[in-house]
Amino acid sequence: MKKLTDGIPVCYRREIGGGYYVSVTTGFYCVDIRRFFIPRGHTEIKATRRGLAVHLREWSMLKTIKTTIDT
Repeated sequence: MKKLTDGIPVCYRREIGGGYYVSVTTGFYCVDIRRFFIPRGHTEIKATRRGLAVHLREWSMLKTIKTTIDT
């Protein structure tokens, strides 16, 4: 997140289980959580249309209230 806000190019994607990935990419000021799949007849994964894009301000707020949510 720091690199993105500092203007440094970012292309990060990590699987969190069940075909869901979290990604952060330059040009999109959000954290994207989306399911990916491999369509029949293809070898590369594709994103589904449904997902959650959390803007950076919202992501910061979620991080600050995380401890409250966990209790």
